[in-house]
Amino acid sequence: MIHSRFAYQTDPALQPSAVPLTYEPFYGLSENPFSLSPDPKFTYHSSSHDRALQELVDALGRGVRVLLLTGESGIGKTTVCRSLVRQLGRRTVTSFIADPVHSLDDVLKTVLVDFGVSSREDAARGRLAAATRQELTVAVGDFAASLAPLQASAVIIVDEAQNVPPDILDAIVALSEPVSTDRRVQIILAGQRWEILRPAVAGEEICEVFTTRSITEKQGRTGPMVFVEKEAVVTTRDGEVIQRYGNSLILRDPPPPLPPYAGEARSYGHPEGSAATEWDGEALIKRPDMISLFLFDGAAWCVHRIHWDIPYAQQEGLPAPILPGWMTSSYLAQLAQARAPEGQRLHKLDVRYKASVFPGDTVRCTGARGEEGMALSAVNQNGVENASATASFLPL
Repeated sequence: MIHSRFAYQTDPALQPSAVPLTYEPFYGLSENPFSLSPDPKFTYHSSSHDRALQELVDALGRGVRVLLLTGESGIGKTTVCRSLVRQLGRRTVTSFIADPVHSLDDVLKTVLVDFGVSSREDAARGRLAAATRQELTVAVGDFAASLAPLQASAVIIVDEAQNVPPDILDAIVALSEPVSTDRRVQIILAGQRWEILRPAVAGEEICEVFTTRSITEKQGRTGPMVFVEKEAVVTTRDGEVIQRYGNSLILRDPPPPLPPYAGEARSYGHPEGSAATEWDGEALIKRPDMISLFLFDGAAWCVHRIHWDIPYAQQEGLPAPILPGWMTSSYLAQLAQARAPEGQRLHKLDVRYKASVFPGDTVRCTGARGEEGMALSAVNQNGVENASATASFLPL
């Protein structure tokens, strides 16, 4: 058994003040130095941040089509990208994709608005709102080609790129492909990962500390949103760091509640004799039930009732409690570890959740090795993909 202690740590600077702030005149400040949104003007230029920023500038100057900026949660990737926008100068037009990406059409419309080709009103209710994907793509390409006589270029920055669906990410990257010598679109992708420095050992006491790194208010296309960036560090009793990962929470006004579930009664378990875990060739088969869900909830501290209370879940319009995302990702991690190349172990796992898993489902996990790791997928008995992931490995 792995014993866990959970310590929640929040940066005091992020707590709201109980009295109006009056330090600006006392310290002779001309403006408020603190806000919920990161301001590049107040960036601390550490050597590593300045080096990353300069490498991005140099790569863009050399005409590199696609650039990747990675780093731990809260380390300053977004701030570096916003500082880059301020530094590029007037001959570079930029589009900063920060909102959650749900469709390629929305991305293309945002790019055209940011480039100044269209207005937000036109993108929401005008001619651009009814444009086809092909028309939007052509519009971006035509604008990029129009920059050549001006010796200018266009840059698209995608923040939190690890959360963008792979098919949409591929389409965004495709915008940089040189259809002609006059077309100059460059792409910067920023993202983060879950890093496993070493596996936890049974019987080991571990401590997981959560730190709130930033709270940012943004105006999304469907209304105001608050983004909360959290970082978790898992350590042993001796202080050894064994895992790091980041969470991005999006808070917004809740949608109208779903009507209570009125579908057919379903089983929350599996036929007698069915194994909870079994192998089918190279595939890992998982059959979660209410017992395994409850045990995982207790071990991972998943206390929300949506994960264990059947009447509550049905009142919320669901057929049953839903498995926590970490439980689904643990299936893919188990498969990746079991199918790791000889002499190697799982190091990093990037997971994207696509559909809920319920007790009583049969989840088939498969993996395919590639040059840069392993591509993983979890699909239920109805052929719905619940999650996809990529895994990387390190020598033992």
